[in-house]
Amino acid sequence: MKVQNDAQKQQLQEIGAYLKQIREEKSIRIEEIAAKTLIRLFCLQALEDGRFEDLPESIYVQGFIRRYGDVLGLDGNSLSQKFSDAFPKEEPKTNIEDTPVREKVSIPILPVIYIILVALASFGLFSILNPKQEVSSSSQDQNSVTTNNKTTTNKETVSKPQVSSLASAPTPKPSPTKKAEKSTVEVKLKTKERSWLEVRVDGVEKFKNILEKDKEQSWKGKKEIYIRSGNAGGILISVDGSQLESFGEVGQIKKATYTVDAETPTSEE
Repeated sequence: MKVQNDAQKQQLQEIGAYLKQIREEKSIRIEEIAAKTLIRLFCLQALEDGRFEDLPESIYVQGFIRRYGDVLGLDGNSLSQKFSDAFPKEEPKTNIEDTPVREKVSIPILPVIYIILVALASFGLFSILNPKQEVSSSSQDQNSVTTNNKTTTNKETVSKPQVSSLASAPTPKPSPTKKAEKSTVEVKLKTKERSWLEVRVDGVEKFKNILEKDKEQSWKGKKEIYIRSGNAGGILISVDGSQLESFGEVGQIKKATYTVDAETPTSEE
């Protein structure tokens, strides 16, 4: 989470220290708070210690404070509002340039089926109208095979078979093909939950804001794509056309870099 001034930093430290003080006075272990609020233990410890650099965006921290306060029997909404006054809520922006445009391609199925049926019907009709031609052609083929067999037998009795020089020639082995090298790396995202996201393509920032639920985005880079999420469990990710998989756990802050050369991403939590 980014802190713009000392006042915001002090406000976060005061709220975190106050929550920690009340928890210790009531002899409640921080693990119990994590289990009841469904907030990761790492985030709770960072909140109590005022380590803003290890926390997600302010909109998530506001929810952490409200749930933490409610579990301790405090006015969670009041504490959350106090934090919100120092850290204004960020409004999501729509990046039109990064929104993928999908074109629907319709395949005319009925005309194709009609053509196949007509071809099958024509072939059946031809077979019914020309049965004699098939019988005569098959008898001619049998006669030609018998004649060829007799001719071959007579030639074998007269002269010895000659061994072809081609039979002794070694069979050439196919040359191994080189594995195609990738020239780009492509990452596609789909949100299951509302999540803050930062994306840099080849070192250039392409997106840095909150991505609403059920949204899809895609980016393509020539060297690398850097992804950072404040709620990794709310994001599904696909790399170079692979199947969509979860980027991480709910509430997890995760970073990953996908490059053209590497088969697996360089990730950092």
